[in-house]
Amino acid sequence: MTQMNSIQRLEEDLTRVWSVTEDIDDVLKFVGEDPFFEGLTAEHQDKLMNLLIGIKELSNVKMQAAWNSFEKVTKEYYGKK
Repeated sequence: MTQMNSIQRLEEDLTRVWSVTEDIDDVLKFVGEDPFFEGLTAEHQDKLMNLLIGIKELSNVKMQAAWNSFEKVTKEYYGKK
């Protein structure tokens, strides 16, 4: 296996962190389907789901900004425009 440079490692790290949105999708599905949460009132279930969706969207916004910065740095590092 070849050694990754710091740019490649950063790309891998960013991709791995971005997967948190998939984790939130899993939690959303779990909350929506697991019998444990059946006792929640519709109001409480909506609130919980909306909070999770909000966290997911905020994570996407932050990760997109980080990815944009990564792409800019990569282009500068490799001398591309």
